[in-house]
Amino acid sequence: MNPTVIARPEEALFPGAVKAQSQRFFEIVNKIKKKYKTIIERDFGFDVRDIGVHSWRKCAHSKLNTGSTAGPSGAAACLRGGHSMGKNRDVYIAQEKASDTYCGRILQGLPEHSPEFAVSYPDFVPIDLEQSLERGVSETELAERQKVVDHQVTIALQSIFGLENLQAFPTIQRLLRIGLASHLMHLDSYSKPVYPSDPRPILPPSAKIRMSPLFTNPAILALKQHVAVAMPWERHYTYFKPASGLPPHVILYAYIKGLDVKLDGLPKMIEDLLDKRQMAGPLSLDQIARAVENGPTMRAMAADLASLRARSIQSTTASADADSSNATSARFMARLHRQYNHPDGKSRRVPPSWVLPKISFQAIYQYWHCGDEVNNIPPMKYFAKVDVEYLGKGAKTRLSELRKLMKMVDNAAGATGHPPKEYMSLAEANTCFFHGEKAILDIVPANTPQGRARVVAMMKWTTVVKYTHKKRGGETE
Repeated sequence: MNPTVIARPEEALFPGAVKAQSQRFFEIVNKIKKKYKTIIERDFGFDVRDIGVHSWRKCAHSKLNTGSTAGPSGAAACLRGGHSMGKNRDVYIAQEKASDTYCGRILQGLPEHSPEFAVSYPDFVPIDLEQSLERGVSETELAERQKVVDHQVTIALQSIFGLENLQAFPTIQRLLRIGLASHLMHLDSYSKPVYPSDPRPILPPSAKIRMSPLFTNPAILALKQHVAVAMPWERHYTYFKPASGLPPHVILYAYIKGLDVKLDGLPKMIEDLLDKRQMAGPLSLDQIARAVENGPTMRAMAADLASLRARSIQSTTASADADSSNATSARFMARLHRQYNHPDGKSRRVPPSWVLPKISFQAIYQYWHCGDEVNNIPPMKYFAKVDVEYLGKGAKTRLSELRKLMKMVDNAAGATGHPPKEYMSLAEANTCFFHGEKAILDIVPANTPQGRARVVAMMKWTTVVKYTHKKRGGETE
């Protein structure tokens, strides 16, 4: 969810020194230990003081090497864990990195003693797999449907990362696509309890990420219907690239599973063959049908029908785009004028449970111009003071400060020929931010106190407000 990292393919995916990354992880671990101290010590028998960053690598090694006698080699496990192996590492055992995908599958929790270990990656498939195999879908129609879904996925990624950032790093888009599919596949699990004795959901409603396009954009959530995985013995496995990281014994498991599936369907196959076979010599209905279909007249008719179908698809797509645009405008107006009743008797544009987002600067810019369509929250740029006054004395001031910041970015984007519109998609908001964030660079220092280049997009907007106050104070002095 870091657009700036995507825009810098020459840099590390996780910015900062390795020690700094380890420290950030250490801080997260401490928060979890503190929050679930009672459950950890009562139900698992661990003293939380014995759990640290090292525990993750130890447990990962146990998982890799105790689940099966056909586990990855010691060298592969050490490479995966980042352990030092002396001078021989790069010269003699670098090829063990090929086992990294095997390690990855085990650490994901896939069962290495089951054919399901060979499951494909999640991806967006434009058709109902079983239906397509039963009724048949031509390659042309499949390609047309795939183009539509691929376009929808591209727009979804642009709404998260921005067109300009994605263009700077095109080779990562395949990884982002699979990551988005994985997120949508597990979407329902985010609302499940963290632990049986803890009814709170894994991802609480107040989580910052719930105010990102992953949850606020209905177009992204609608893509869930196209997400699928497949197994090697299933016929629709052909829609996916061959799986990697599969040891020989798992391939045998999958082969045996495939034989079982075929044997289950064997009686019907024999029955179908007997129906088609004519012992006395006359042609069967299927043979007659094939002969007619292969005739020149029928081929010409088929070509004409294919041409008409292509025109129909284009016309339908154009009509659907127009209908979608009209429907989007209608939903926008409905959100804009929707009112929620509050305990103090006033009506506001947000429900009583809504809180002022404390999210990154780019995320708040999207929220400012696009709102939360899934939860019927209008863009914040239409908020009045009455809409936030129930949050406390400082809420109205915060809204006013945020409005000034957003206006600065809008003006800078407009100066480059990319002015914001009254209604914008998330992707369009990203484009405006890309061209307008330079206005903030005049306010905040170019580098952090640690000497790293400051990333405006990932700063908290409240932090930018603080720098605005400092700049004004300096100008006054």
